[in-house]
Amino acid sequence: MKTLILAALLCALLALDTAQGQCGDKPACPSGWTDYKDRCFFYVPKVTSWPAAQKNCQSLGANLASVRDKDEYAAIQNVILSASKDSKKAWIGGSDAQQKGSWFWADGTPFIYTNWSPGHRDNKDGNQNCIQMNFGGNRNLSGMRGSSGISFIFNICIIFTMKTLILAALLCALLALDTAQAFSFDCRDVWRPSKNRCFTYVPKAMTWDDAQLNCLRQGGWLTSVRDAEEYAVIQKVITDAKGTGLIWVGGHDVTEEGKWRWTDGTPFTYTNWAPGQPDNWKGNEDCLHIFTEGRWFWNDLDCQTPLPSVCAKNG
Repeated sequence: MKTLILAALLCALLALDTAQGQCGDKPACPSGWTDYKDRCFFYVPKVTSWPAAQKNCQSLGANLASVRDKDEYAAIQNVILSASKDSKKAWIGGSDAQQKGSWFWADGTPFIYTNWSPGHRDNKDGNQNCIQMNFGGNRNLSGMRGSSGISFIFNICIIFTMKTLILAALLCALLALDTAQAFSFDCRDVWRPSKNRCFTYVPKAMTWDDAQLNCLRQGGWLTSVRDAEEYAVIQKVITDAKGTGLIWVGGHDVTEEGKWRWTDGTPFTYTNWAPGQPDNWKGNEDCLHIFTEGRWFWNDLDCQTPLPSVCAKNG
């Protein structure tokens, strides 16, 4: 309780401090980004899966784009048209991976505005958990399998006014205090508790992107590793489940070669690389797996390799 109350107060102070520094001129969008109201948008023509697109956005302090209303949807369409000279299909930040039929935006924006293409919220084959835009003749939204390769756009949210930031500070404090009062650590079913997180081993062999999407469906991410103590817990989760061989975790350097990140945003400080690794062999090893033998070293590997995985979520 004490920790959460302190977190609430710190959150409020940080937001208020930010507010005091935002009272000057409206900051410009980064070079190459398009300004619309209080946000900046950028079209990325690289063909990739939904999880890979989202992790690229997060590495830049952004998320795949949410859509708040029809005017913003038109603005996003114009961003794509201007950049590609065409109305190309693109990933945006909608997903129902955590709970089938319950759609959410990756940046936390309320899922209110929709523009579904007729008959294309159907979860065809039971595996369409992500939203593509510019689908069909009317350029609507459609569900799509997250591992499919589609170009993507993403946004960053910028709050400009003192009033908005003060309200955000107070709301943050209230939410944290409410969480403190109701907080109880509980890992159910196949999840193993450790400190403030839960872990589970997934024996099914999948590509790194599909493994990440599977973790998202369960309300988590491919696991990060914060320290040696936590790594020992993850090892026990795997051995108790009789896992062997190579296993995916949430590290990657997809967005910038040699700059490793965790998908959940945890600082990449603790490492356990095998000698001579990571080596990006053949220029195509961007995802992190662990060996379940000896000293449980880490190695980089082609992300398309099917492997078991470990998911983590907050308790």
